[in-house]
Amino acid sequence: MRFIILPVLTAALICSISSWLLAHLKAKFVDRADGRQIGGPAVFIGIISGLIVLGMVDPQLVLIIIGLSLIFIVGLVDDLISLSPRQKLFGQFLAAIPPVAGGVVIYTVTVGVEISLGPSGYLFAVLWIVGLVNAANLIDGLDGLLSLVLIPALVVVIIPALAGRNEEIVILSVVGLGAIIAFYRWNHYPAKLLLGDSGSELLGYLLAILTLTAFGAGKNESWHLMPALLIAGLPLADTIFAVVRRKRQQRSIFCRDQDHIHHRLYRRFGPIRAVIILATISLFSSLLGLLLWWL
Repeated sequence: MRFIILPVLTAALICSISSWLLAHLKAKFVDRADGRQIGGPAVFIGIISGLIVLGMVDPQLVLIIIGLSLIFIVGLVDDLISLSPRQKLFGQFLAAIPPVAGGVVIYTVTVGVEISLGPSGYLFAVLWIVGLVNAANLIDGLDGLLSLVLIPALVVVIIPALAGRNEEIVILSVVGLGAIIAFYRWNHYPAKLLLGDSGSELLGYLLAILTLTAFGAGKNESWHLMPALLIAGLPLADTIFAVVRRKRQQRSIFCRDQDHIHHRLYRRFGPIRAVIILATISLFSSLLGLLLWWL
């Protein structure tokens, strides 16, 4: 238990201090029309601090930290100068390479039957990471939404990680939780700090790595696809609907719109109720994913 308490407290404390500093900066390093500051750096610093405090040098965890750092940099640059969609995708694919090269690979998939992917398992793992990075970024459209959607998901993945005695992934989960919960103090409605692309893409990357490793990717067992899909279901579903909607409207899939599920709920119920509804959906979806894995 001690090996969990130290990193989670470190992540929460460092994220809280960093968030306070960012919230009280007189000069905003990201020039937003509403004047609010981007808090993604606080979440990143909190997570990394929590991971390194134990001095763990597991090679796979080191590569995951490298990947987290790369995706944070991509998001931060996008916050600062607005990258083109192609530039963002290039950076996201680049960030997905370190953990996959380190063994976070989908060798076999379980979907009722086991399907061997062979060498294509590397590509599927990269696509899963890039897909969730963008899904998290797209659903981060209301104050506190992404934070509350991810909390049940990160709690749930701890259980299969513990069952598989995957200590590094347990630590990664609790560190992410510590940072998110600490940051939520500044991110709930009305938010003083926003995640920005640097924060949302970082958390999407974290969710992708956890749903891969906790459910069998990179190990001598089959990856459980359906539990992973359900735990990441809300961001993924919103992204799929957005792509289909834009294609039907003959628009670029990269164009922005106000028709995401959170926008529609916001217009009908307001910001707080919309976030509560979606967080509740995420909770039940994550629990259903855990149940499927257990069975």
